[in-house]
Order: sequence, then C-alpha cells, then structure tokens
Amino acid sequence: MVNLGAPVLSEGPYIYELWKGLFRRFLDTNNCRCTVYVVTPYVDSEIMKDIYKIVLDAESSTKILMFVRIRCNTYGNEDINAVKENAKKKLGLLESKRDVIIDKVDKNIRIPPHTFHAKFLGLLDARDETNSGAKVLVTSANCTVWHYKSFPKDGLCNLDSVAYNEMSVGNFEKHFVRPLQRN
Repeated sequence: MVNLGAPVLSEGPYIYELWKGLFRRFLDTNNCRCTVYVVTPYVDSEIMKDIYKIVLDAESSTKILMFVRIRCNTYGNEDINAVKENAKKKLGLLESKRDVIIDKVDKNIRIPPHTFHAKFLGLLDARDETNSGAKVLVTSANCTVWHYKSFPKDGLCNLDSVAYNEMSVGNFEKHFVRPLQRN
C-alpha cells in the first residue's frame, strides 16, 4: 500500500502528504467492518479542518476513532472542544455538513484516561484475519501545523520519523488499541 520501506526521518510536509493520502485511502475501504484510528496527543484547528474535509469528501461508512489529549493544542492553548469549533468555523460548514462531522468524527473522539504521546494512523479491517488485516503509519509528528506545514527556516524543515507496517488484527489491537483504552 505504501512504498516507504524502512523507517525514515523526513520533513513534515512529506509526512503530512503521506498521512493525508493514507487517511483518504483508508476511508475509501468504505466498509462498516473497518475502523480508522487517528491517534495524536496534539491536534490544532488547521489539521482538524483538514481531517473534517477529508471525511466529508470521502462519504465513507468506515468508522473513525480518534484519540487525543483534552488540552490538545499546546501552541494555541486550546482544548479539543475549541479546536473542533474553530475547525468547523474555518470550513464554513452548512448545518447538514456539521451534523455529518459531529456524527462521523466528533462523537468518536476519545480522551484516554492517562497521558500518552503516541502518534499513528491505523486501519483495522475486521474481515481480514491474515497477517495484514491492520495497517499503521507511525510518526513522531503531532497533527499540528508546526509539525506538518511549517515553512523552512534557513532552508530546513521540521524533521520527524515515519514508519509504515502491516500486521494482524490481533497484534494491532494488542499493541496499539488496548494500551490507549486501559485505565
């Protein structure tokens, strides 16, 4: 699915394009037995706006679960509710589209009971019992403009790690999902 090979260090804009492309592709599965996981401790309204736009464009039945910290935008000192509202304002959503976003994304945002700093985008396909039923892009980049869209300073962009892996549904649940849900 992704020609990434071994884990690498890369600039934020490249990682974000990869992340958005995979998010679109994961939603294209359009299957109610699949779940897309968006996990990041930090997200700002600009990236949340992009998440909303991708979800609206996809018109997918694939379930989305998002895990964030309650105070998720340290740069803007905003909590998740402010980030969501600011993102919706930036999109200028009609009421019907707001309802779709609330239903598909906002109702499925989880705040883990403990601090976490994991960042990944994952697809769990419950129909696939093979060793590739789950796909995951792991990165050190937060879902913020500062990490993904920062402009070069002195010719340098923010560097973060990124790795793509496929694994069994059981391994994904054990190593990625359950740790976020335990008390």
